[in-house]
Amino acid sequence: FLIINGSGATVLNLNFDGRSANQGASYSPNRHCVRIEGAFSDVLVQNCDMTNIIGDGVYVHTQTSENIAIQTNTFTANYDNHGGVTVVSGSNVLVDDNTFTNMAKPAYPGAINVEPLDYWDYCHDIYITDNTVDGGSGAPGDSVEAGIVYTGTANASSKNIQITGNEIVGTHINAAVNVVGNSSGPLNRVRDLVINSNNIHNMAATGKAVRIVDFIQCSSISTNTFNGMQDAVHNTSGSTVLTTISGNSYIGVTNNLTNTTPNNAT
Repeated sequence: FLIINGSGATVLNLNFDGRSANQGASYSPNRHCVRIEGAFSDVLVQNCDMTNIIGDGVYVHTQTSENIAIQTNTFTANYDNHGGVTVVSGSNVLVDDNTFTNMAKPAYPGAINVEPLDYWDYCHDIYITDNTVDGGSGAPGDSVEAGIVYTGTANASSKNIQITGNEIVGTHINAAVNVVGNSSGPLNRVRDLVINSNNIHNMAATGKAVRIVDFIQCSSISTNTFNGMQDAVHNTSGSTVLTTISGNSYIGVTNNLTNTTPNNAT
């Protein structure tokens, strides 16, 4: 495992083997390949190959520090890890052009996870762009098996999270983009959430391409391609505001938009 302990670091062209098969009977989600934790900025992780991951491939917890880039890496597991990339806090974080295969343990986040854990955490300007998430074949291992996740479990400040240009595929996935808020405080209603121009296809038969739960404000769900799932957009929140759903392509989709009651999605 590699721990980044300063600003201006570059992690380039390295191979990491988490040896998940040898971890023993006690599982720990905190065994990461690359850990970026502290008030560090200007860190690049690029062209690395991370296999047999136990915790996360890259774990980012930099508070309000800026400019973390995770680009053109490969992340591979066997449905036995926490996630590929997890961002707990940071500003101007780019997760771009990576490939994720067979993520993650049942009831764990998925390939890419934005998850502020405490009220002092801070997720601003998070760009998740042009990644490939291959969930693989077979049935989902849990009621929610996600590809890209935002989880607002803490009353933390989150805004401008952009999920654009990604391909998410695989019958093991039943919630390609899973967005979960929380009613315990006013800050965790993420603002300016953009889910645009993604290609989501060939999911589980009961899958939801975009699943929204509790206290979320979306600016846009537009110009996506939804192909082969039950619901393209599934809203289960009484306080979600979807400002724009437009220009999407629906192929082999049972429901373009499913709302439960009450809701404010349109």
